[in-house]
Amino acid sequence: MAGKSVEFVAGATSLAAAVILLGQSTVFRRLSPGSDDASRPPLRSVLAGSWPFAARGSLFLIYYQSDIFLLAWLRGPLESAPYAAASLPLTFLYHFPAAVYLQYLAPKLNRWAWHDPIRFRRVQGLALGIVTAFGVLSAIVIIALAPWVSVTLFGPGYAEAGIYLRWLALGIPLRYLSIGLSAGLVSPRQVKLRAACQGLTAAANVAMNLAFIPRYGAFAAVGS
Repeated sequence: MAGKSVEFVAGATSLAAAVILLGQSTVFRRLSPGSDDASRPPLRSVLAGSWPFAARGSLFLIYYQSDIFLLAWLRGPLESAPYAAASLPLTFLYHFPAAVYLQYLAPKLNRWAWHDPIRFRRVQGLALGIVTAFGVLSAIVIIALAPWVSVTLFGPGYAEAGIYLRWLALGIPLRYLSIGLSAGLVSPRQVKLRAACQGLTAAANVAMNLAFIPRYGAFAAVGS
């Protein structure tokens, strides 16, 4: 049971990562200055400017997947398997707006932030409202269909996952809101600040799981 749920989560994460990677390649092509070697920045400056983007992906994985590992380690696979299954639908939901942002909005927002700040603020406000509304709608649908989704995707043995999924769905609007807000952080300093905040959040999440999972089990992972 636990092995199958881990395979489902790993497969979903890999698929979502492939979609985001495709979007990133499109963004890089749009932002590329050309093939002229003279226009290419030194490798050192490229690495210095790109590490926050690489760190964001790793920190996202730590934040949203470390609780599954810690739950299995501290409480065993019988309790971690339903929780891992419950996290699977959210893996898709959390990566979807990020993929859309990378594919369609990132190049435009970065350009407008420097050259048309009025349009940048207007579009950012509109996008923030849209993703927040979509997050609320997604949470309502998931809460209503959680038992059916869990049993349909994973079988009757995962009925408990529906309980965890309902509680996890309460965080969907906040996640979408954070994506909308962070889309406006486009300057190098803001991007580094965002990565630092994500690092602190991931570390706090791991610490909370270590402290509370032994006593409260999967509900501690839900709350973190």
